Amino acid sequence: MTFRDIQDSLNCTIIVETDNFDETEIEHIVAGDLMSEVLVAEEDQMLLVSSLTSDQVVRTAHIVDALGILLVNDKTPLSSTIKLARDFNLNLISIDMPMFEACAALDKIFQK
Repeated sequence: MTFRDIQDSLNCTIIVETDNFDETEIEHIVAGDLMSEVLVAEEDQMLLVSSLTSDQVVRTAHIVDALGILLVNDKTPLSSTIKLARDFNLNLISIDMPMFEACAALDKIFQK
């Protein structure tokens, strides 16, 4: 599953699109708002799902080598968060679903 697959299937809003948006395969999803718990994730090729819109979510995604972030609950990130995602070359997309529904929808895309 790529970011393009997610965007096409779930009608997400693209906030930051990097060069790997269409090609890089996402193999794992880590969802949470407690960044201290996300920091212990050891998965490769990971998508971070969160409702946090601050710089902290981007810094955490960068530390754990996530490919990008899916913001849930139709959240709009701060301008500094968008800039940081660009600086760290992280894809940033948003969806109007709650976290649980977004994760269930992502699972259906994985199953295809």
